[in-house]
This record gives sequence, structure tokens and C-alpha cells, in this order.
Amino acid sequence: MRFSQTLRFRVTLLFTTLLAIVLGVSFFMVSAANLDIFEDQAEQELETGQRVFNRLLEQNDKLLIQATQVLVGDFAFREALATADGPTMLSALQNHANRLGAELVLLSDLQGSVPADNKGVAKEGVYPFPDLMKTVRKDGVASAIKVVNGEAYELVVVPVKAPVVIGWITLGVKLTQKVAQDLKEMSGLEVTFLSRSADGRLHSFASTLDRPVLQDLLSQPERLHEKQLELAGAPYQTRMLSIATGPGDKVYAVLQRPLQEILAPFYALQKALLGLAVASLLLCILASFKVAGIVTRPLYRLVSVARKIRDGSYSEQVLRPETYELAELADSLDHMQTAIAEREQEILALAYRDTLTGLLNRAGFLSELAKRLDTPGQSQTVMLLDLDRFQQLNDTLGHVAGDRVIMRIGFWLHAEVSRFGGVLARLGGDEFAFVVAGTDYHEVLQAVLQGFERQLAVDEKKLDVRASIGIASYPEHAASAQDLLRCADEAMYVSKRKKCTVSVYDAAKRQFREEHLSLLGDLKEALNQEQLTLHYQPKVALDGTGHCEAEALVRWEHPVRGFVPPFEFIPFAEQTGYIREITHWVIARACIDAADLLAQGMPVRISVNLSTRDLLDPALPAFVDNCLNMAALPKQYLCLEITESGVMEDPDKALETLHALRNMGMALAIDDYGTGYSSLAYVKQLPVSELKIDRAFVKGVVESEADAMIVRSTTELAHSLGFKVVAEGVETLAISDKLRELGCDYGQGYYYAKPLPLAAFQRWLRDYQQAAPD
Repeated sequence: MRFSQTLRFRVTLLFTTLLAIVLGVSFFMVSAANLDIFEDQAEQELETGQRVFNRLLEQNDKLLIQATQVLVGDFAFREALATADGPTMLSALQNHANRLGAELVLLSDLQGSVPADNKGVAKEGVYPFPDLMKTVRKDGVASAIKVVNGEAYELVVVPVKAPVVIGWITLGVKLTQKVAQDLKEMSGLEVTFLSRSADGRLHSFASTLDRPVLQDLLSQPERLHEKQLELAGAPYQTRMLSIATGPGDKVYAVLQRPLQEILAPFYALQKALLGLAVASLLLCILASFKVAGIVTRPLYRLVSVARKIRDGSYSEQVLRPETYELAELADSLDHMQTAIAEREQEILALAYRDTLTGLLNRAGFLSELAKRLDTPGQSQTVMLLDLDRFQQLNDTLGHVAGDRVIMRIGFWLHAEVSRFGGVLARLGGDEFAFVVAGTDYHEVLQAVLQGFERQLAVDEKKLDVRASIGIASYPEHAASAQDLLRCADEAMYVSKRKKCTVSVYDAAKRQFREEHLSLLGDLKEALNQEQLTLHYQPKVALDGTGHCEAEALVRWEHPVRGFVPPFEFIPFAEQTGYIREITHWVIARACIDAADLLAQGMPVRISVNLSTRDLLDPALPAFVDNCLNMAALPKQYLCLEITESGVMEDPDKALETLHALRNMGMALAIDDYGTGYSSLAYVKQLPVSELKIDRAFVKGVVESEADAMIVRSTTELAHSLGFKVVAEGVETLAISDKLRELGCDYGQGYYYAKPLPLAAFQRWLRDYQQAAPD
């Protein structure tokens, strides 16, 4: 049998022929469409160049007028004109005109006579440009392009005042080759200045075209109005503009660009498409030949699959041949592969999965960790968490409630860790561990710590669950999975013992301890030496009005340690009581910045966070009032944010402080609503006017109907109580649109802007206000 009669040949020929037809049709259609697009683009580019050219001419007029006004405003110049005779006056005018680059200069008096004229254009001493004189008498200045003695000049006329008008200065700049070249460089177009005589002939003053092209252009006066001209054998896109303004003046600017230059990308694209088509045909021949060979050997394929199953691979796709017997064999092989894979997955799940949470267990975590450590050049960080007082919770509420706590914590931990590409496991009891790539773990750690700040609702009870965390890194602390987990475990027990929430193993642990011993002194220096700064994150009105507020967030740039995250020094400051000094600094600084923004015409209400210790400070209201008075800032431009847990520590003292602030006219807001113990029934007793929904409910508002219902109901209840509602953690446009639909008043998050230094926030705010509807 000849090769041309084989199935492989016929399949290859069929596929290649079909592809050739499709590619041919596509090539011609795409080429035609691209040519239209490039020609349209050329037209648009020429129009853009035309607008740029007009703008440049206007700008040259303004600059020449300004320079002439500066000249005539000079006292010495006016005195020279007032005291000099005709020749001396002309010499002075000529010297000053030379400094401005002007070739033509005239001085005319109130009667229209011309006592000074360097080009002799004033016939019999009469001012030669009556239309310009009429304009300057009316508008104070005048400019135009005129033909003078066979040359084109850009003329400006300005009055000479001492202090009343005593005459007029006329300066003219010749439209030379240099002017045309400068305009070409700025507009990207070939520029030709020409005039048309009474008999229709064209005369060129200056041009950037080559001599043969220019001669061809001047020989076709009747075709200048056409948009495309053939010049010296090459097509040019053409625009002719009349740039003379007076009666009888016919000066034109011809703007051109070679069509070949515009279409160069089109020809390059055609070549690329042709090359791609040829390559596709060759690839199709090879692929078709390969596929046809595979189709003719289905039995070999099934044998190959069987071997893969024998070797432990269960992901092979079993192709079902058309032959009945082979199709039955393929079906049986596919069912067998699926059954074996399911049984093996069940065995692996029992060996490597925690039955309560579905997370990896200790064995599964060590296996995953070992795989990660085998990745060359990739560092890893392990964090081990142990829940605090979990045994007490079990004894009080029972093991069923304890299991629910473990499942809830496992669920949100898995969501947070997965965002950073990490793997979470439950090691047993109340211990969790996770691994993330790299050693810069601060962001994921902050996310975990913020999660534990939220209260956990189990069986209609709100629980405050905390954890102690130990951290160890590879290869800094250990070289194997077992040792790395042991290091993290030891660091966790240090956290338990010292009740410091987070501890890093070994050298990092010692550094952590030394840093905290000196942290109080560093914080004092930070306040005294202006190491602390405020960043502002916008809170954007969702009703489309363009209104904007902002939250002030403190940042610490240590001169030695560099950037110190807020979660490292704010908790310590709260423990030591130094948070009061930090809060005072933040309030004072925010008042000053808000007052500066108000003075610049950018009124923005700034929100400042208060800690639990701040609410227990009876002197806080007087301090806030003093800061407002010192900065001359109206009270409506400052808002103080509190947390539910901050009020719960000592409700009586906290409420006393809050009522004092409210009585003096301060706006108060509940921050992170939904993570504490209280409900709206309790919040309505607080003297607040704003409620901020925590990011935990906002981030899932698009995908989760439950979160959307929580946000909607919270917003509706808050509005019924007269509260303004702000949603935190807006990360996408979809979330922003959904919050607007649910009735939220304001949104805050990285979708609008990250926390910005004051200067960057001012630029953002200016751009936002300009973009906002009137």
C-alpha cells in the first residue's frame, strides 16, 4: 500500500488544507482591516499634530507679547523713548528688539505716525497695519501674521504706558527656516510656510521639506486642499491652514507627514502575519502527522495507560476507541483507574488529614514541609499557634463547643493563610501550624493577629479566643522539617510563658527580647525626633458625590531598624501605658494636617483611633479641645474612633469620657464593628454617630449571601439609629459596587488608595476632587 493511501496521510492532508484556507482568508481580512485602522490612525495623528501646531503658534504669540510687555514696562526703556530723537530712538528699539530675537520693530504715536521704523515699512510715516492698531486699541494687545516686504512675520503690538498710553511698540519675528524646524520637532510634522499670489502661484517662506519635494508641492497650487498629495513620487498626508488674520493677507501653513512612515508598522505586521501563517502550516503538518499516528494505535495507548496505573499514576486520560471491543476495554480500564485513585485518596486522607477540620494533620504537614524545604534557594517560615485557655473553655462549655471553636478557627485561618500561598495544618488538640514561603512573614502574621482580635460566636455565645504564636525560619533556624517544627514549638512556649503573643526562635527571639527592653526609650525618642509620621487612607463616599474623608494611621521609621510595623509597638505601648503619649501626638498632628488641608481648599474630616487606655483618661476631652483651638480647626473636621472591646474593659469610665467628648461637639465612631461582644442594641447606647463594619464581613460580600445579608441588615439598622455606615477592607470594584447597592455610605480600602503620606494624600485628593462630578 502506498503512503498516499494511508489514514495518516489523508488526515494530515485534510487538516493542512483546512488550516491553509482559514489562514488565507484570515490573512486577507486582517490585512484589510489593519490597513483601514492604520489609515484612520494616520488621519487622527495628523489632526493631533495640527492641534499641537496651532497651540504652538498661540504659545509663540503669548510669549512674544509677554516679552514685549516686559520690555515696554522697563522704566529705563520708557525714559529712553521719551528723551531720544528719531535715530536714537530707533537705535534703542533695535537693540531691545535684538534681545527678543525680533527682526522688525516700529514705534507709533497716538496720532498714528511712526517716528521709528527699522524696515521702512511705514509709507510716508503712516502706521502700515490699521487692523492691528484697531485691535490693540480695543483689547490692549494684538498679534497677527503678516507679509512684509515679501517675508512673513509674526507681529505683536503692545502699548507703551507712562503711566497712560503714549504710543505702541510693534515687534515682528520672521517665519524662518529655524522657526519651521522648531515647529516640526515639537509637532512631529513637516512644516511649510507659503503665500498665494493674486495669479494663484505659491511662494515659500520656509519649509522643512527636501528641495525636490518642496518644488513639487509649489507646482500644485490647485491641489493643496486635498488631504493626500503625491510629492516626488511619495504620498503625503496633508493639511493646509490659513494663519494670516488681516484682510488681504494670504499666508498658509502646510502640515504634512509621509504616508510611508505612517504605514511602516502595517507592513511589518503583514510580514509577521505571513511568517506566522507559514509557521502555523508547518506546525499543523507535523502535529497532524503525529495525531494521525496516535489515532491508528489505540491499543498501544491502552497498554501505556495500564502501565501508568501499575506504576501508581492515576491521572491518565483513557481515550475510547471506536472499535466495540477496544471501547469496552477502555471503559473498564478507566473505571478501574478511577476506583483505585479514590481508594488511595481515602487512605491518604486517613493518614494525612485531620478528621475534625479536614486540614492536614501532623504527618501531612511534615510531608508538605519537607517538600517545600527541598525547593532549591527557597526560604520558608513556620508559625505554630496554640490557643490560650482552651482547656478552660472545654471544661466550661463542653467538648462539643470546643470542637466547634476548633473548626471555626481552622476555617478562617485556612482562608487567611491561603491568601499568602501558605499551607495550614492542625497538629492536634488546640495546636495549629502553617508554613509560608520566604522570611518576610509580617503581613500574614498581622492578618492572623487581626483575626484573633475578632470575637468568635459559638452557640450564641461570644468568645474572646487568643493564641500564642511561635515562629521559626528555614534555613536560619533549622535544616529539616522535624527540627523546624520543633523550633517553632519552642518559640511558642516562650510566648506562652511570657504572654507576649508572638515569639521568634533562637537569635530572632533574643533580638525580639532586646528590642522590647529598649522599645519604650525608642518610642520616646521617636516622638521627640519626629520619627513618627501619619499616613492617611481615604474614606470615599459611595453615593458618587465625590465627598471624601480619611483615617490617620501612625507609622514609625526607626533610624536603625528601619520600618517598625504598628503591630510591633502599638500593643507594647498599650501594655506600658505609653499609648497615651502616642495618641496625643497623633491627635495634634492630625489637627494640624486637617487645618492645612482646609486652608488649601480641601476640607477633609480626619479620623483618629483611640485605645482602651485613652478612653480611661479623664483629661482626654480637654486635650482634644486644646488641639482643635491651637490648630484653629473646626470640630466637624475631626472624628475619634473607638472599638467595642475598648469600651467593655471599664464601661463606666469609658462612657464618661465619650459623653464628655460628645458634649463638646466631637464626632465619634465605632471601629471594627462585628468583631467585639456588643450588638447594635448596646451600640445605640453609646454617643456615636458613625459605625465602621469590619473587613471580615466586607471582603466576602460579593461571593457570600450571608455576608451581604449581615452588611445589609447592619446598615439598615444603623441608619434607623441615625448612624453613618463605613465599610472597611474594600479591595475591588465589585465590592465597592456591592456596598453601594447595600446602602453603605462610605468605603475604605486598597481599591481606593493605600495609606499615603500627607503630600501623596494631597495629590490623590486633588485628583479625586477634580475627577468628581460637579
